[in-house]
This record gives sequence, structure tokens and C-alpha cells, in this order.
Amino acid sequence: MSSAHSDRVAGIGGIMRESGLKVAEQAYTYSAAGEDITGTNVYGILQGPRADATEAMVIMAGWKNFEGLVNYSGVALVLTLARYFARWSIWSKDIIVIISPESTYGPIAWVDAY
Repeated sequence: MSSAHSDRVAGIGGIMRESGLKVAEQAYTYSAAGEDITGTNVYGILQGPRADATEAMVIMAGWKNFEGLVNYSGVALVLTLARYFARWSIWSKDIIVIISPESTYGPIAWVDAY
């Protein structure tokens, strides 16, 4: 993992922790069309105070969009929503926030593991 990628993963994880989420990382590798695709998902779980951990709502943003550009707006929106949701104690479901390096294989890897 490059230092820029490690710094990004650590920074996103820090923002999630500051918002009150339990944070974890998931490294993955997929082979597609003869190419190995690797990355690290950062995800945080906001446990609903009235939740029984059987249902969850997942909000996700890819760090890069399909055109390979950094998805500043999408990542900022997801992190802002996480911070907003953490302020309320009305949730009867867990809320899971995922920031993936890209929009295709990272989410697939997370769902496969979940």
C-alpha cells in the first residue's frame, strides 16, 4: 500500500472515529479480465441505540468515480451524513458507512465479506 493510500485510509478512519463510529479496514484483491485489483475499504458502524444488530442501512462512496477522478463531493456527503446521524439516538438499525477506493470492486468485496 502506498503512503498516500495509507494516509488517506488513516485520515478517513480518523474522521469516522471523531464522529463516533466504530472503524475498521478491509483489504481486498479481485482478479478481473486478467488484472489483479487491490484496495482497502474503510468502514464505520454507528450502532443504533434501539437496534438489535440484525438490520443495517449502508451508505457508500467511492474515493474515485468511474472516470478516475477523486469524488470529493460524494465522500464529503457520506462523512457528513455519518456525523449527522451520530447526533441522533432514534435509530433502530445500525448505519454502516463505507469509503472504497473505487466504485466497483471495493463495494463488492465488502458485501461478500458482510
